[in-house]
Amino acid sequence: MIKDVNIHIWLPFDILIVIVFTIEYAGSFFAAPNKWKFAISLSNLLNLISIIPFYIQIFSPFSADATLRFTRILRITRIIKSLQRIGRFSDGFMIATNIFLLSSIRILINLIYILIILTISAISIYYVERGDFDYTTDLWYRTLPDGTREKSPFQSVFHSLYWSITTLTTTGYGDIVPITAIGQCIAALTSLSGILVIAVTSSIIGINSDLEWSKYQQHKTKIDFSEMWKAIDDKNVDNLSRSEQIKKEEILKFQNGILRDLIEEIQKNFNNVAGFGIMTYLNKYNELEFEHSLTNEKLNKLEFEMKKYETILGNIDDYHHHEHIDKKQKNKLF
Repeated sequence: MIKDVNIHIWLPFDILIVIVFTIEYAGSFFAAPNKWKFAISLSNLLNLISIIPFYIQIFSPFSADATLRFTRILRITRIIKSLQRIGRFSDGFMIATNIFLLSSIRILINLIYILIILTISAISIYYVERGDFDYTTDLWYRTLPDGTREKSPFQSVFHSLYWSITTLTTTGYGDIVPITAIGQCIAALTSLSGILVIAVTSSIIGINSDLEWSKYQQHKTKIDFSEMWKAIDDKNVDNLSRSEQIKKEEILKFQNGILRDLIEEIQKNFNNVAGFGIMTYLNKYNELEFEHSLTNEKLNKLEFEMKKYETILGNIDDYHHHEHIDKKQKNKLF
């Protein structure tokens, strides 16, 4: 019989975490090629220990909360371990952080502008739309276009500030609306100001985003080039094994693609500045790359021919060697 569990604020999170970890463990277990090796590994045993006590606590007729509470520490370590896997996306997180840090000052200035606009808008709409003051009720009343009177929704600057915020953010609930021509003009100006402020803020973030990604690409290209020059400057290439030489050749091909993309980007930027439409440097690089491929193909053919002739020469040497031995044996017989 399922035991009643003490409901507390963390129980939904506890259940969610255990379900996620259970699905992850089950999926990893069934996907593992060697299930026994997977089950007895230390990390997976700790993962299993962090999951099982929760189900024991639910289905057991005895109170196991006090004795099994320590296993929640293992669950916390699993959460930390899972968060560490996000490290592969650390570059993206760092870029996003830098974008908001670079934009923070300008966004703060925009917030000051927003506060000024809200203050002016709230005070203006209050004095225009509040109507007439009724001393018997201590409330403001305004006259509608049809001649009827109603309690004004703009009873104070703070009431008007609510309307200014919903109008500036272009939310526009419609529960409070101005009825005078001047009030409607204030509403239109407030809405336009909100659109302009949001557009400026978005453009600031967009510009800083482009700058940060450009810096990241430059840094990445610099690292790729350093690896490329390291591969090129290796003077012991001839002493490497064939597999290592092939690996270095693949690295150089990959770096060649990066270099080609960089030349193409530089050519496009140069064309945008100079107003040219011809990809001169890129075409020249493509021609050199084509000539290099032809030369490499010829070298491969020559290497193949050399190996073939080396095999033939080796067979000839073996023939002469055996022939010499046969002559010696014949001379001994006679």
